[in-house]
Amino acid sequence: MKKLIIIPMSSVALLILLYVLFNLYIQYYLLPQKWNEVKSKALEQDINIETDSFKYHFPNKVIFQKMSVNWKDKLLYISDKSTVLLKSTAVDSIVIPMADISYRHGSTHLQMRAALIFKNKDKPELQVTTLNTKHIINMEYDKAKRSIHARGNIEDFIFPKADITLVKSLYDIKVSDIDLSSSIKANWAVDLNSLQIRYPLIANDIIETEDLKLSGPVHISYNNNYQINDITINNMSLILNDLKSQIDVRYKEGNLLLKATIPETKIQTIIDSIPEAIAGSIKQMKVEGDFKWSGSYNIPLNNISKMTVQSNPIVKDFRVLKIPDNIDVFKLNNSFTYDISSSSTKHHLSIPAYKDVSMEWMDKVSEHTRKQNQYWRDYAQKKASSKPQVIDKMISKTGIDDEYKFVRLEEMSEWIPKAVLTGEDGDFFFHNGINWLTLKQALEKNMEEGEVQLGASTITMQLIKNLFLTQERTISRKLQEAFLVYLVELQAGILKERILELYLNVVEFGPDIHGIYQASHHFFNKDPKDITIGEAVYLTSILPAPSSYYSIYESGQISSSWFKHMKYYFLVMLQRQRITQEQYDKAIEKPPLFYKDLDK
Repeated sequence: MKKLIIIPMSSVALLILLYVLFNLYIQYYLLPQKWNEVKSKALEQDINIETDSFKYHFPNKVIFQKMSVNWKDKLLYISDKSTVLLKSTAVDSIVIPMADISYRHGSTHLQMRAALIFKNKDKPELQVTTLNTKHIINMEYDKAKRSIHARGNIEDFIFPKADITLVKSLYDIKVSDIDLSSSIKANWAVDLNSLQIRYPLIANDIIETEDLKLSGPVHISYNNNYQINDITINNMSLILNDLKSQIDVRYKEGNLLLKATIPETKIQTIIDSIPEAIAGSIKQMKVEGDFKWSGSYNIPLNNISKMTVQSNPIVKDFRVLKIPDNIDVFKLNNSFTYDISSSSTKHHLSIPAYKDVSMEWMDKVSEHTRKQNQYWRDYAQKKASSKPQVIDKMISKTGIDDEYKFVRLEEMSEWIPKAVLTGEDGDFFFHNGINWLTLKQALEKNMEEGEVQLGASTITMQLIKNLFLTQERTISRKLQEAFLVYLVELQAGILKERILELYLNVVEFGPDIHGIYQASHHFFNKDPKDITIGEAVYLTSILPAPSSYYSIYESGQISSSWFKHMKYYFLVMLQRQRITQEQYDKAIEKPPLFYKDLDK
């Protein structure tokens, strides 16, 4: 089973730290601790060590302590139980003028040339330069102070086993109070400047930030085979530009526990601190208000389904002052234009302003009481009275598509919204745009499978993606989506019925088939108000992949296997009391017929 590799941006510094600690443990601690016990002698011939991934070559001018180099479980370690062929020339220092190291993993090939100099027994220096990338390390070790100071620059460095490229960074790493007696203990501080990283899982563009700082105590314990048992990082400070947070990390016996807090911070400071590749157009917003957050994630890596998540956000006095036109969710109650692009055509649609839906319709579809529906209308009216200034207004050069027809909720069959709610977002009227239960289930499934197989998008999230964002499957797009959903549901005064109405009028049902009016006529040659339960369920069933499922229509009829799939929708509608038993019995008798079947 594949495992999903997710490395947040802050982990870049942690990976560098662990890399440094591991190499220093071998090269700086085990050698100097026996400085006065073992005479240094020169090698008579080259040493070559080679495995599937690593290849080490030490020229014959290299001067070592008495030792042997062994390989076990892909980990290099040093012992003095056996010897290599040595001359008897003693020296007062350990020098490695040049060591060539080659690492391969898949398409990644890293070649490094190292110069290691022990000028005295307490303060060795290491310089490593990669031959096929621009990567320089200057490192000092102070045995008396038990400290390490590494600094340098990295360019075009590819992390093994993850599609991550460290495009460019200046870094400064300080590790103090090092204790390697039985485990790795140290206090550490990492400062990354002018960081540029390419990580397609997070964003398609290069992620750039001026300053990323991490610091805190780390404790790593391992067994006799150097397999990690426990990693603890308490009170780790993470500072991204001006955004401060504190993180606790604990890994033990396959269980990962993460705790994090963000102290009360100006929301504008948070927006300004997040890299543009992650924030997108949100970066241009001007806002007021404060944000505070604490959360914990307990993740059994061998049983993701038992993962527990706690999140406690607190937002105070939030208000949007300025917003770019391309993400202006506040306009959704008004008339606006919207561009739909397909592989062959581009349509410029005119969307009319919102008109109140009758309470009788809401009683049939929303599953709320009349009192609850009225409460949300009053809340939306209050929020809608405050609108931000729109900046960077866009002007479309495409003429309005006269063939496009916008359909009001009350002008379509009630089975259309009932079926769509059943298939796409069963609790649409009961959440604020994000269904945390389905989100947790999707995260568990995707982590177990090692890839994105299950989505957790609500109707509001899908609408935001269709109207304001791209279709890219990245973490940054999901973060932008979540923020805009928050604005729609809780700040802009957009009612649920307006969100549902807009979604049904812009969602794709097939190649160049957008909106319920076009879908109803294309598949069944009917106005939306005449669509039956079976026809509404078919249209809902193809929404997860409308272009792929268009082949069902091209085949001329709904197959028995697809109708079996549709019967699940009918059953859920019955269980949710969206249809009666009599309506259910009739619906499962036979599949609906496509329009072209009737034409034959």
